[in-house]
Amino acid sequence: MTDFQPPALFSSSEQRAPSGQSSSSAASKDFSSAKPLESITTHDQYHNAGLSKSDLPRSPISLFHAWFEEAKKANILAPETMTLSTASLVQGSQGITHARPSSRVVLLKTLDQRGFIFFTNYSSRKSRELQSNPWCSLTFYYDQPLHRSVRVCGKAEKLGTEESQAYFDTRPLGSRIGAHASPQSQVISGRRELEERVQSVEHRYEVPGAAGLHGAPPPDEGKKIPVPEYWGGWRVIPDEIEFWLGRENRLHDRFRYTRSLELSKDAADDTVQ
Repeated sequence: MTDFQPPALFSSSEQRAPSGQSSSSAASKDFSSAKPLESITTHDQYHNAGLSKSDLPRSPISLFHAWFEEAKKANILAPETMTLSTASLVQGSQGITHARPSSRVVLLKTLDQRGFIFFTNYSSRKSRELQSNPWCSLTFYYDQPLHRSVRVCGKAEKLGTEESQAYFDTRPLGSRIGAHASPQSQVISGRRELEERVQSVEHRYEVPGAAGLHGAPPPDEGKKIPVPEYWGGWRVIPDEIEFWLGRENRLHDRFRYTRSLELSKDAADDTVQ
């Protein structure tokens, strides 16, 4: 087996390196010729009062709850938005395994003392990667006026069917139909194929028009629809949670809670640095 080769950048241009010139050299010229984005170099000063270790609660979950509520009060748009990073394991030559990371935005739906819960299609790329390598990270970022970030590292585990069904029942009827119809992360021929799949699911559960493809959906939100076997929740159980607070002149505050996943889940097991 040959070493894994990442997909070529700017493949639509079909640009190739001239004879006697390496591909990496040609690629670097592509980037060096790009016009710089001057706005990237400008930053506002952060004027937060600061964060002291003595003021931190014993539990990082308690601190996250407090920051989350403050983000809502500060009118931060969608504070439940988080970036989930996973890594696929690719085997190259000589039996060497390489980790190839990927990130996407998902929504935090539930937080309990065990961890952070989100829901998705189990056939999606993120789920496939978590099944083969459950170690992952989450990142929350709260911009002005808070200038805060929370990074969560840990191990993901699937929720049971009952927990997934309980959440699935709270989703709008159209979203439940969509979960059955959408082959997430798979290539389809086009929008028409997706809409035909939606209509097929609507017919199966006797809820025509539920997804609102042709106008307002019917009001029957109480219709019971089983959660698909390929859809459900993941709980990220943290062994590290880091809180970052922007300070003036880039002298930021950063505190990290760590915990062994082999220990009990009591807050007394957390270490703060």
